[in-house]
Order: sequence, then C-alpha cells, then structure tokens
Amino acid sequence: MSSKKEEKSNVIKLRFPKKTDKDVIKLCHLSDDLDAVVKHYILEENVDIKDLVAVFSHRLGSILNQVEKNEDLWEVCERVLLRQAKINAEKEIS
Repeated sequence: MSSKKEEKSNVIKLRFPKKTDKDVIKLCHLSDDLDAVVKHYILEENVDIKDLVAVFSHRLGSILNQVEKNEDLWEVCERVLLRQAKINAEKEIS
C-alpha cells in the first residue's frame, strides 16, 4: 500500500485560469458523472478498458476540434498523458 506522500506525488496539477466556486462545482459534478459512467461500463457492462480509452480519445478529439486556438489544449492533453505514462511506468518498476 502506498503512503499519502507517494499518492500526492502522483497528482497531476494543471494550471488553468481561476474559476468561480460555481464553475468549479459544475466541473466536479461533470467529473463525478464521467466517473460513474466509466465505472458502470467497466463493472456492469464488461467493456474493455482499451475500448473505453479509444472512445474517450475520439470524443476528446471531437471536443478539441470545436475550440478555436486549440493548440494550447492539445499541449495540456499531451503533457497529462506523458506524465500519467511516466507515473504508471514508475509504478510498474517498483
């Protein structure tokens, strides 16, 4: 079992413009809803995680195509994926 210190080091912190409490609450609800959908499809519908990743990747690409000047968002996505891959690789080594 990992310690709290190790868990905190695995948190990816993103820097976005400040949001109001109301905006943050909406985003937290959205995140919770997405978590519930993912858990449902993994646990109850037995959907393969790789297939879920493919669906989310496709949806994310579709969303990003709707944003003007999306280069910054693509960069954020790339950084998050690379950091997550590094975290996962470190977990596999230890």
